[in-house]
Amino acid sequence: DNQSAERLLWEAININPTNPQPYALLANYYRPLDRGKELDVLSKHLAVNPSSRDTLESIAQLFIDQKRHDEAVPYLERLLALDGGDFFANYNLGQIYRSKNECGRARSHLDAARLAASSSEEVKAVETAFRALDQTCAG
Repeated sequence: DNQSAERLLWEAININPTNPQPYALLANYYRPLDRGKELDVLSKHLAVNPSSRDTLESIAQLFIDQKRHDEAVPYLERLLALDGGDFFANYNLGQIYRSKNECGRARSHLDAARLAASSSEEVKAVETAFRALDQTCAG
């Protein structure tokens, strides 16, 4: 059952706290049930593996999903410290700064996202974001 699986995953974490797999499984399990528990699991993983790109991205996405943009920013900035050309971090920082009318910062991050875009979906998302930025910052 789910409680047994959950307990076993926590035991696996206690045995080997640096193994990312049980954290990921628990976070995925909690995501539809309890975002607070999901954040707790991800934060525990980040404490033992502070440069985990997947975990930084997951925490940032959780905050973005909850419209807690200011809380997402430090995680997005940590992603950029690991890789300044990270599409996810640049795109989302561009969107966050656009929403705050910080046009220069938004444009800088969206320019970096445009350079990092590696799929047609990413290219389209950046172009849409630039159109929104042009509307926001026109006046």
